[in-house]
Amino acid sequence: MMTKKECKLFSQEIILPQILKRDGYKCKNCRINHKTRVYLNSLNNYVECDEFIETWAESNDRLVFTLYLELCFTDFDITNFEPSNLVSLCPKCKNNRDKEFKKKNRTLYKQEINDKNTIDFMREDKAYYVKSESKVVLTNKQFLELEDKIRRADLLQKHSDNTRHIICEIIRHINTYI
Repeated sequence: MMTKKECKLFSQEIILPQILKRDGYKCKNCRINHKTRVYLNSLNNYVECDEFIETWAESNDRLVFTLYLELCFTDFDITNFEPSNLVSLCPKCKNNRDKEFKKKNRTLYKQEINDKNTIDFMREDKAYYVKSESKVVLTNKQFLELEDKIRRADLLQKHSDNTRHIICEIIRHINTYI
């Protein structure tokens, strides 16, 4: 099995040229050409430049750059090099496409953390614990005091409803560095 670095190198040097040729050297979504001189307009869209437009853009303080298409895995599996799984996209289209995938992964990660961080409030003397082997252990009373102090200090203004989750994360991070 290839490492992430080997997969990236293989995909960029061997696979990308084949996929670019198949896709006509254009982004599958917005149809912008590969290795084209472009600038971003006020709507954040790429505008292809000829010599005249490039001169105008530079005189109006627009950043003109060469746009390179990127290889994108439609199923988000970087080891699946099937041609049907690969498309060439411009950086903007790739970021828009990956945004939903990353959002879903963040949600799954938070859910996984919530499942791991179980708080047992049955007895005051019982220790708060993280299911993994943790090095920092708080009793429920200590945990509640810490939670109360954080809320009173207003340290988590934006996340006051999620204080317990944040404390669990802090303890998890402390445990990884101890």
